[in-house]
Amino acid sequence: MVFINRNSRELNAKIVYVGPGGSGKTSNLRVIAERTDKEYVGELVCLERDRSHTAYFDFLPLSLGRIRGFRSRLLVYAIPGNIPFETSRRMIFNGVDVVVFVADSDPTRVQENLDCLTETYRLFDTYKIDPAKVPFIFQLNKRDLPHAVPEYELIRLLSTNDRPVFPAVAHTGKGVFDTFREASRRVLDKMKRPV
Repeated sequence: MVFINRNSRELNAKIVYVGPGGSGKTSNLRVIAERTDKEYVGELVCLERDRSHTAYFDFLPLSLGRIRGFRSRLLVYAIPGNIPFETSRRMIFNGVDVVVFVADSDPTRVQENLDCLTETYRLFDTYKIDPAKVPFIFQLNKRDLPHAVPEYELIRLLSTNDRPVFPAVAHTGKGVFDTFREASRRVLDKMKRPV
């Protein structure tokens, strides 16, 4: 839900990247931070256990300029897929405007993808969010793996239900901006509605 502060004339919207640990959520945010004009991007904050696992969350603020006379920001989060970090996941998921599910194409991670997707739907239930009313985008990451699960099979397993799906190799940047542009477009549509 776009947060409107009429006193400070600000609009803030939230995109949350979810997916199993190590699926590439932080890699997505790093690429966005590194390749976006510094005039619009804030500092990427990564609270991680090590370079490959988010401990609490990652956060990247982006300025969108003025929309309908309001200073507008996009708050992009990546939340951990590991069960021990359920509290931080729940806190950040509250008020989400767009969800990006980053699936791992490694055949050994299929069950982790499904478990994390189930947990994501539980978060929708926790906050009484209708998943049909929140844009939900799928990114099939690690498409460069030699034995990657075929795209059609991942799409079937994840039951994407005609939602946007983008293949990606996040660590190289491939597919990162295709996914992010779609998420941003969905947020901008919400922000441009009358306030």
